[in-house]
Amino acid sequence: MTPDESKRLSTLATRFIAESKCLWADIVCIGAALSPKQFDIAAKRLAEQSGNGAATIKRKFLAVKHGIESGLTVDKLIEQGQQVTVAAYVKGKVKARSAPLVAFPHRITPEVRAGLEELYQRIGRVCACKTFDEATEFILATFADLPDQELEHLAGMSHAKEKTNQARR
Repeated sequence: MTPDESKRLSTLATRFIAESKCLWADIVCIGAALSPKQFDIAAKRLAEQSGNGAATIKRKFLAVKHGIESGLTVDKLIEQGQQVTVAAYVKGKVKARSAPLVAFPHRITPEVRAGLEELYQRIGRVCACKTFDEATEFILATFADLPDQELEHLAGMSHAKEKTNQARR
């Protein structure tokens, strides 16, 4: 490699490093200024213009949000860099998902198990639930506050009760 080529590569590497740091600082400032509800559309627009993936940009916004919620300032997030910030976000996300598990000691038939697996997959697909816990939380949220009368109606019992009550009269 000639001295000119070596100097050119050194200049390119220095510029790459400086621009990478500037890009991270911009992502931090944008992520800190946006609300989480705005992350998707902002990531999509930035991705369209920059050639980066929208999911990657959104993940960086989420990492910035996590850092701020952890007590870090925008300047500290910029200073510590993208790798440390995103790694802390991923570690926190994994830790949150790794809540203690408890046994669910109910024996069910293979047919019921297959039906539950299909239901969980459908809920995951339609409602974007990524884990069984998320799908179960969806089911609980859907049914927990449902009035008894509505549950009876869903079970087809409302007409049977009416007929029983009429027969008693």
